[in-house]
Amino acid sequence: MELVVVDTCLGEFVLGGLAVGAIDLINRSLSVPRFVLGFNVEAAIPSFKDQCMKWHNIYREKHQVDPVTWDDTLASGAQSWANYLAENNIFKHASGIQPGENLYLSGFPLPEEPCTEATQLFYGEIKDYDFNKPGFSMSTGHFTQVVWKKTKKIGAAQQTRRDGRLVVVIRYSPAGNYVTEKAFRENVLPARSGNGIGQIHSCSALTAFLVAFGAILKFLF
Repeated sequence: MELVVVDTCLGEFVLGGLAVGAIDLINRSLSVPRFVLGFNVEAAIPSFKDQCMKWHNIYREKHQVDPVTWDDTLASGAQSWANYLAENNIFKHASGIQPGENLYLSGFPLPEEPCTEATQLFYGEIKDYDFNKPGFSMSTGHFTQVVWKKTKKIGAAQQTRRDGRLVVVIRYSPAGNYVTEKAFRENVLPARSGNGIGQIHSCSALTAFLVAFGAILKFLF
């Protein structure tokens, strides 16, 4: 019996133009297969709203700030903009808006949990953030908006573009990323000490499990 290990760690993302609250993100990634060695690894998929709320608040708690609440007005505005981007097959920030805004554009295959993947990618920018030199950077703007202390509400939406890719728009109020060192020092706090946060795309854990399971199968058969 041959064991096939699927490495889900491959991917790339490109950062683009600055806007209030964040910067553009384009992601191309592979997804964890639904079935591995006959086991269904797909649990019940949470709603888009629940995905957004869960991961924003997991990361905010880790950074010692209050959770955000869902705002239907922000979500409605995000949906209108997501619809516009999809209809015109484009990817850019809205202009002249008060809330902060994070954008995500999927690759193929489409993610089963788009807001989970988007938020995890945004948070992943923490690796480039220097807490000893707080401030805005093109490579960390999504992360800082996600954990911005004074942000209290979010609303988000998704839509499929004509090219089949999925766009996610997340709006934040009050907006983060004020361009002063003082603002970043007060609003982007270090993470609590501890073991980190798990992700749905836990590549090393999945690979280790498959390798170990394969060794057992080889011994048995």
